[in-house]
Formats: sequence, structure tokens, C-alpha cells
Amino acid sequence: MKNSSILQTLFGIFLLAFLLPPATAQKRSFGDLETVVMTSTGIIKSGDEVKGYYFLHHRKGDKRGEMEYVLQLVDQNLEPVGKKTFKGNNSLSVTSVAYNGDLLAVRLVDTEEEKSWVQLLDSEGKSVDRTTLSYTIYDHPQYAESMTSQGYFPLAAVPGGFMSYSTTTAKKSAMSKTGYEIRFIPNDPEGKSWKLSSNEDREEFEAAGFLAADENIVLSFVGRRDGLMSRAMYFDVLAVDLQTGKELFTYRASEMENTVWLTDATVSGDRILLGGQYFGPDDKMIKDRPQGLALIELDRSGKEKKESYLSYEQSLGKHFEMDSKGRVEGIGNLMLHGLHITPDGSVVAAMEGFTTFNKLVTIKDALLLYLDPTMKLQTVEHLEKDQRTVELPMKGAALAGPMVLGFAAKSIGAFDFSYMQPNEDVVTVSFLNFERRKGEKNGLSVYTCTLLDGAFTRDKIRLDSDSDRASVFPSKDGYVMVMEYFAKEKRLDARLERLRM
Repeated sequence: MKNSSILQTLFGIFLLAFLLPPATAQKRSFGDLETVVMTSTGIIKSGDEVKGYYFLHHRKGDKRGEMEYVLQLVDQNLEPVGKKTFKGNNSLSVTSVAYNGDLLAVRLVDTEEEKSWVQLLDSEGKSVDRTTLSYTIYDHPQYAESMTSQGYFPLAAVPGGFMSYSTTTAKKSAMSKTGYEIRFIPNDPEGKSWKLSSNEDREEFEAAGFLAADENIVLSFVGRRDGLMSRAMYFDVLAVDLQTGKELFTYRASEMENTVWLTDATVSGDRILLGGQYFGPDDKMIKDRPQGLALIELDRSGKEKKESYLSYEQSLGKHFEMDSKGRVEGIGNLMLHGLHITPDGSVVAAMEGFTTFNKLVTIKDALLLYLDPTMKLQTVEHLEKDQRTVELPMKGAALAGPMVLGFAAKSIGAFDFSYMQPNEDVVTVSFLNFERRKGEKNGLSVYTCTLLDGAFTRDKIRLDSDSDRASVFPSKDGYVMVMEYFAKEKRLDARLERLRM
């Protein structure tokens, strides 16, 4: 289960009421978008199958200073199945939503009352349980956004419950030494919960995030830095028994010859596969560029069985020109969006190019890589897109390296990557492109690439409408779900589009 497949940031829009078309129309319109802000939307999955979607928006309440968050649930055909409203003052915010096949979990924060909690809901939006969390300064949206920009998401779905991740401090200051608090919240209110925290005697600044889980084990990455402003950062992997909270092992990725920024993991039978991008022995992840992809295989006891590396220069250099800084000519730095490891050990990587200048990030073409179990590059699919530039709402951007800026851009939904959806031997990757069309009005198109038998096939859905923005999500077999925003009409449309393979 990937945290990234659960929570996706949507553009800021305004919403007042639902206008529902006939039930057979696999389409929903949200009209009169004036006083309500759409916060996020996400998919509801059971295994690899998409079962529905959630739409989270907030609005000012009826009383002065009141805030309402409304979670709307629909099935895979966009039929409404339930909703839940959370009310509070203006300091109330929802920081994460996750679904584990049985229940929804919503993490809320009230900065004025200094409270943080997780609310569990059933498929109709009815409350099942509430778990109070320890509130820290990193629950404040200002600091929470900084953590998510580095991949530290606060909530993840696992079999039978949810994992909650908090960044703690010794004092009420964001400058004091940080630690992590990992908590398991079971579906059953009477079930066993557990909590793990950083060692109080630690010397480094620490934080933790979710990697992967099955019914018996949960893997978390632990990021460590010598100081808050240190450019030296490294990751280890903490394995814990999901049922008891007992620590099983810690894999010291920080002791490897190459530093690896871990972002993906898969637990398959007796194998644990870790993936990410690697840096040179003397490189600093905060300021330098990754040199390639890394894949590490462990057994379930944490013993390393194999390390594999794919050098961008040696592999992609056979297909593209590379500049002196290790960037792909015309594409730039590479942001790894998804890394799927198949049961036979083959790897599919979805990447997107970008360049940076101060607070500006320019999004460029996409690359899809197919590697055999020995990490030998077999197929490269180059998806050409029209570039666009976004400005990051962050201070001190000029001091950060390209990967930090790339992660910051990813955290606000700046990239065109939409999703990666594995389904048995088929892997589908989707991107949204704003096309500059010669001789006609510019518009949006959905590019979908599917890997089958080692080869990629493409599908393009042209959105011939006057929409100003759009977002794409996986759907039931043969479809994608497209959301479009129409600024002039103040309307948001959600509909299913059939793929033409």
C-alpha cells in the first residue's frame, strides 16, 4: 500500500452545492463554486481495485468564526454513498485522509486548542472511533507542509488499521531537536493499539514516514540529520510487528557506500524490496543531484541479500545527451514519482523532468523506465509534454538543492504526474498535459501509458472543453476519472472516461 496512492493534493477551488445528474450518467457536477474551497480528493481501493472516491472541501460555517469540513463519498460510478461533516473554529484543519479497504481515517488538527486526533469512519461516513494524538508544533499547517514536502506524510493505511506519524520536539519550538512518534490505530475500537517513539538519548534530529506493510510487518523510513540546518541527511528502515508493535530490525541504509533517498518499498512473501534514488558517497541529498536508481533486497529478518544500482549517466546516457551536471539534456533533473516492483523483481519507474531557478520550478517531459530483475534497463518511454513553470510558496528556496525544490513542487501538486496503478502483470501510468495547440485553442489532454509484456502502449484523451484546470485519477478497468474546473461557470465536473487501448 502506498501512501501516495491515497492522498493527492487538488487545486484551490470554490464549491457551494452538488448538482446531481441522472444516476446512470457516470458524471457529477459541483456548481456555484463561490464560498467553499476544495481541499483534496482521493481514491478508495480494495487491493488493486478502485471502489470509489472521496472529495474533501471546507467552507465557512453558519456561525461567526466557524469552519466546516465536508467529506463526500462516491462509488466507482460516482454515485453518492455517504458524507461526514466536521465542525470547528477557523483554526481547524484536515491534514490527511486514508482508506484501508474497510474504513476511512481522517486526521484533524486544531491549532488554537492545540489538539490533534484521528477520526475513523465507515463507508457511509458514520463515526466508528476517535483517537487523540499528542499535539506538537509540527502539527501546525505551516510546519506540516514542510514535512510533507520531504515525504513525511502523517497518515497511512495498513491491513486492519492505520499508521499515524508525528514529528515531536523536546521544547515548544520548531528549532529544538525533533523526534518521531509512530502509532498504530486499529479498525476495531477494542483492538490492540501501540506506539513507538524516538530514543530520548538520540544525538540526531529524526522524523519518520511510511514505506510499506502487509498483515504482519510495517516498514517505516527514519530520516536523520546532525542538525536542523545540516545538509547531510540519511535514511534507515525500521521494521515493526504490525500486531504487537515489537521492533523486528533496523536496516542501516545510512551505512551503505552510496546514500539512498528511500521512497518506495514492497513486501512480497519472504522478500522486502526497498527502492529510491542514490547519491555519491560524498554527496549531500539536500543540495546535490541523485546519480541513479537503487534497489535493495532484504529477507524478512532484515538481512541484506542484494544491492542493485542503475546509473543515469551510464543507462539514460545511451538514449539522451547528458550535461556536465548529470541532467538529461532538454529534460533536466529527474523526479521519481513511482517505483513499482513486480513479483518477478522487474521494476517500473515513473519519472518527470524539471529545472529550477530560485523559487521557480519548470516541469518538463516524462520518462518511463522498465528494468529487468538484474536492474538492466530494457525499455525507455519518452513522453513529450509542453513545459510550464510554477513558483514555490517557500522561503529560503535559493539555498535549497534541486531535489528539495522538486519535492516541494511535488507536495503542492505542481507536476503533471497523476498516478501509477499496478494490476497483476499490467502497470498503468497517467500524466496530465496542458497542450499548446498550433492553430487552435490550447487545452488539456490525458496521457496514459500501459506496460504489458515489457512494452509500453499509449492512449491520449483530449479534453475538448473550456476547463481551466483538471486532475486525473485511476478508475475501474478500462477507465480513468477526470475532474475539470470551469472558472467562468464556477463549476467542477467529475466523470469517467474510457481508455482506447
